[in-house]
Amino acid sequence: FKREIRVKNMKEIFVCDLKKDMEITDFFMIRSVTIKTGSTGKPYLDVVLTDKTGEISAKKWEVAQPDELLKEKDLVKVLGLVTEFNSQNQLRIQRIRKLSDEEERLNIDKADFIKAAPEKPEDMYNYIMNVAMNLEDEDLKKICVRVLQDNQDKLMYYPAASKNHHAEFAG
Repeated sequence: FKREIRVKNMKEIFVCDLKKDMEITDFFMIRSVTIKTGSTGKPYLDVVLTDKTGEISAKKWEVAQPDELLKEKDLVKVLGLVTEFNSQNQLRIQRIRKLSDEEERLNIDKADFIKAAPEKPEDMYNYIMNVAMNLEDEDLKKICVRVLQDNQDKLMYYPAASKNHHAEFAG
């Protein structure tokens, strides 16, 4: 569980691929995290981990320090065993930690962790910009190009809607 840095895509196993009795080490995003008290009176970490394919409930028993400093939307590396509880997959976490700054700079594709548009944001932006650049009406072309340039960062990140149609990263 070292802080090894891999050059290839960091995400290897997705929630949809998890099967009972699999031991995994991979990256996930935290959807929610809570410190709870078990029947033994000891604190445990109750986490919902997510990626682009779904989410899984996870537990880390025997938490040494209840203030694990993990929060929603953190990207974490998890070592755990897939178990079953109430006919649903659940992950028993053995180790969990936030990504290092170096890991976050290398090959982190946010589209692996959240629902995202099927095309790369850069490709979609370039396509739309090309359409705007080829408009025959010069005034309309200037307006469109300006709006696209002024909002490039937002268009590459924000969803096209808050619900339903294209409500996803770079939608």
